[in-house]
Amino acid sequence: ESDGHDVSGPPRPWYEGLDSVKVLRPEDPDLQSVVDDIWKGQESWEGHFNERRFVVILTRGEYPPGFVVPVSYYTSVHGAGAGPEDVSLDAVRSMNGPNGQATNN
Repeated sequence: ESDGHDVSGPPRPWYEGLDSVKVLRPEDPDLQSVVDDIWKGQESWEGHFNERRFVVILTRGEYPPGFVVPVSYYTSVHGAGAGPEDVSLDAVRSMNGPNGQATNN
């Protein structure tokens, strides 16, 4: 008897369909625009008081030169490797708010 779930085909990633989870690979063509779009939606007071939360998961590998992950409110960045040396990128940056205080990020 079927419960209505389709189990045929290869298993889907656990994060499929979760818009708040972004899994990035070094070879992805739109890396910077993905993280920039998250930052733009989460910066300033609008980001501080919205209900959106994001996680960016960076798979192992060396990310292109100049790739920087800007982080604002309610955004986490995680490298997915056996050790810290498995994920290499230029920077993860938390920007100060308009008044220059670090409490705004």
